[in-house]
Amino acid sequence: MAHSGGISGVAVMMTGIGGLLIYAGIKNVKVRDALQAILRGQKPAVPKPITTSVSFEFGPSGGGGGVVGANNSVAGGNATGTAIANKALSYVGRVPYVWGGTTPAGWDCSGMVYYILNTDFGMPMTRMTTYGFDVWNGASNIPRSQAAAGDLVMYNGHMGIAINNTDYVSAQNPQLGTGVSKIDWAPYTNPVTSIRRLNSVTNNVGGLISV
Repeated sequence: MAHSGGISGVAVMMTGIGGLLIYAGIKNVKVRDALQAILRGQKPAVPKPITTSVSFEFGPSGGGGGVVGANNSVAGGNATGTAIANKALSYVGRVPYVWGGTTPAGWDCSGMVYYILNTDFGMPMTRMTTYGFDVWNGASNIPRSQAAAGDLVMYNGHMGIAINNTDYVSAQNPQLGTGVSKIDWAPYTNPVTSIRRLNSVTNNVGGLISV
């Protein structure tokens, strides 16, 4: 009987140690600290989890792109430029990239600009490629330092609409869709070729607004 009692005592001790180790592992506390707390009749302290907050400005998956650090604030320009920039922003995260597309069902970079100016603001124009907008007489080149909301941001084979002096909206690619990027980020490994300001635009209720 004494021998059996000894086995029972060892079993109880081992069970207790096993439980202590499991508790310490799950709660992420040191075994020594947990044991000392139990001997004092206290509940072992459980450390608070470490959390890290990281902010990204990428749009929702499947429709919105962007670059970490992009600024979505509309700034600069007049009322017309601000309206154009805000309209462009309203499509961020909502419209996929479709090569040759010209509607919110899917568009490419020049198709987005064409739709916003022609359909949203009623400005008569034919469908143009990026190169067409680059020589279009409906806008004039201005210095890069003067870029503001509503201006056209031109690259070699890419374009978009500025929302402030440092950021613009464009239909980026099939992975990112329509999103906000830094103007000087040069996503196609080439710098900005020009900033173009609209000479005038007809709004969607028929009134002419000078830019």
